[in-house]
Amino acid sequence: MARGFFNRSRIDEVASKVPLNFLIILLAIIYTGFLLYQSIYFNHKLNKKVTALKKEIVQLQEKQEQTRSLIAYYKTSSFQELEARKKLGLKMPGERVVKVDVLDLASGTGGGEESREKKNDGLDRSNLDLWVDFVKGNLDEN
Repeated sequence: MARGFFNRSRIDEVASKVPLNFLIILLAIIYTGFLLYQSIYFNHKLNKKVTALKKEIVQLQEKQEQTRSLIAYYKTSSFQELEARKKLGLKMPGERVVKVDVLDLASGTGGGEESREKKNDGLDRSNLDLWVDFVKGNLDEN
């Protein structure tokens, strides 16, 4: 007899020891395990999608509630009055509008040059110098 890997007598000997029913049952168990794994994996993916969609539904419901609140606010007369004042420059009958110029030291707008120079006198000096002048009585009381 030939001594090789594919020795026919050796294959027949091993095949006779393993019954055909055992192989069929083993294949059925492996196939059933594969199908079970597929269904569990598919179920897990579906549960993740359901959870994500539920979160999205909650977010959309909150956004919808905010939109409803904004619509209710936009319908109020106080909002309409504010918008008419801001955008259209309207006023209520009998009202007087007063415009107040505010001095803005950071941008240098508002007020005249003289008032800016007076205000900047104190800002150009350190706090310690201002206190020393105050104690000596050299500061103007404005």
